[in-house]
Amino acid sequence: MLLTRFRLVALRPTAVLAFGIFFSLACDSQLSAQPQLESTAPSASDLNIDAELFRLSPTRTATVTAPTNGTVSKFRWRLGDQVKGGEVILVLESERLRLELERALGNFHRTYLSLQAAEESGKEQTAEEQEINSLARRAAVSELREVFHKIQRLTVTAPISGRIEQVYVSEGELLRTGQPLLRLIETNYSQLRIPVDTRHVVVGQEVCLLFSEGRKSGTLIDVLPESAETKPYADLLDRPGIAVVRVSNQPGLLETGTLGYVPAHPFALLPKDYVSALDKNSPVVTVQKGEEPFTELPVKIIGSAGPATPDYTLVVGPFQDGEVLVEVVTPATADVPAVTKPIETAIIFPRADPLMTTEQFEARFPALADQLVRLVLTGLGEDGDKSDIAEAVVPRGLEGFLFPLEYPIAAADAETLLNRWGMERRNLPIVDVVRGYFQQEINRKRLAIRTIDEVKYATESGSLKDYVDAVGAINDEFLAVLLAVAEMDDETLFGRLLTAYGAEAILEQPGPQLVNLTPEQTEQVERMQDGFEQQRQVLFEQYLRGELPIDQYRATSQQALNAWRQDLALVLTPEQRERLAELTPAAAIPSEEEMAESEPSTSGNSPAEAGDAANEEDDEAPTRRLVIPELKQESAMLPFLILGGGVVVVLLLLIVGYVIYRKRSS
Repeated sequence: MLLTRFRLVALRPTAVLAFGIFFSLACDSQLSAQPQLESTAPSASDLNIDAELFRLSPTRTATVTAPTNGTVSKFRWRLGDQVKGGEVILVLESERLRLELERALGNFHRTYLSLQAAEESGKEQTAEEQEINSLARRAAVSELREVFHKIQRLTVTAPISGRIEQVYVSEGELLRTGQPLLRLIETNYSQLRIPVDTRHVVVGQEVCLLFSEGRKSGTLIDVLPESAETKPYADLLDRPGIAVVRVSNQPGLLETGTLGYVPAHPFALLPKDYVSALDKNSPVVTVQKGEEPFTELPVKIIGSAGPATPDYTLVVGPFQDGEVLVEVVTPATADVPAVTKPIETAIIFPRADPLMTTEQFEARFPALADQLVRLVLTGLGEDGDKSDIAEAVVPRGLEGFLFPLEYPIAAADAETLLNRWGMERRNLPIVDVVRGYFQQEINRKRLAIRTIDEVKYATESGSLKDYVDAVGAINDEFLAVLLAVAEMDDETLFGRLLTAYGAEAILEQPGPQLVNLTPEQTEQVERMQDGFEQQRQVLFEQYLRGELPIDQYRATSQQALNAWRQDLALVLTPEQRERLAELTPAAAIPSEEEMAESEPSTSGNSPAEAGDAANEEDDEAPTRRLVIPELKQESAMLPFLILGGGVVVVLLLLIVGYVIYRKRSS
């Protein structure tokens, strides 16, 4: 295909064995000192049950402590900063461990090269030699594993996504095991605790919540029984309890301490002017039901309903369905009953059974729903913070010239490598050190090029083939070590290879087995690779001689990649293409529909002309890949041969002319 070193680590027995031993490393369940990562949704046992009623509060808080003794290294966090669950908070510094890791990497490198040389020699190994190699392999792996475990214990990650409320350490400080580092308040979720009639609530139901800034749905995750907190509401509710409602949140949407309630008994929104005239010590309101005499009810004032409903005050009281708030216009006399007038702007919420959902609230109180706008998470799903990191595998200046596995993998930053291989963030320090170790070799060999012209300086021969070989060798070993901190099965490994590095990873193990490639298909793809490599070498040499402009070189090289992918799609069966689609995004291998949409073109046709030609073809014509113009390699001696031939012809003409002249003159 596209790579000279196409087998990567996967086809080498040494690396395969290293993978198998290493895969369980990163997720060792014995690292009990590490803070546990947050769950997607907190359970009832995680709740901050000391929160104030009617006020939004964090669902969880977490105090992060030091897992072992060490010195704080590169601590960049401040009060109020946001962190993501699993994000590395700090790494405890240990020069001794850094040196241990470099020594272990050096030993692994020497063992790797020795075993690789033995495998590539073609010499059959004796049982004794195989045993010696196996012992050497196990020793190198064991040394790396031991150092990795130690470094993982020095890496502290955030157990939840949240905001830093307290910082207890500073950079350079010497810490003891268990010493507090910082305190986090969860921000992806918040909770609201509200007194309710427990007969009307069910754990798991959706609940419409009204806040001072607007309204939002929540999920009822727990119901706490009658307690001291519910005593003030004992006369208002038949079976009082505390409903704990979880709300998806994000910084800037709903702040801690925000007033919240449900549109149900015993709550009511009363005009602010009306409430301000009540006795603050013993507030009493007047209500009336139909033609019945009015009644005076004692109420409890919760507070202002907030900026979304500035003219209202939230109160609770023993309201009954059908009652309305009234004011007495004319007091009663012995002969004439009192005359009352309803206060139409007052809202007394019903005894809901069960509590209303958002849709039910909007249908029953449309005017209030217009005032209390729906609060929506911006750019996030209901489960909180999500992000997709766009990653460039090769520098922009090399796009179209080199393909993903032809550029040093270790040239990417540690964050990108973690994301690309799906590793836990607690492995960031390990990946960073391993990456730095290999970058020294990459820089020494000048492999981290930025333009295609730099290829000629990266190897002694200056050829593209030798550059790709050198990159392939260092990528092989780097992945053998890198995958030591990633746990994944064969399907995940192959899927990540395809996703990160494209269709050129199709022959990497365990790809052929997962896709069920036949020996004939494998041979056909290898022939395609050889043809592409020869053609691309011609392109590179023509560019270096100045015969091919760089834009044309880039376009033709990219055209060749597209053609290879389409040829690969033709080699695979529909079932194999379907299998690839399960393992990686469909863009890695063109689908039949994409192949049908891609019209064949030639070097002499514009896209429009190619489209016209395609329209004239028979509908039953087979799908063809993008045609690459055949390039003919010219000899470097050709100009000199032409010049020499011209000189010979001129001399012959002079000689003939001289002979003819002498004959005539005589």
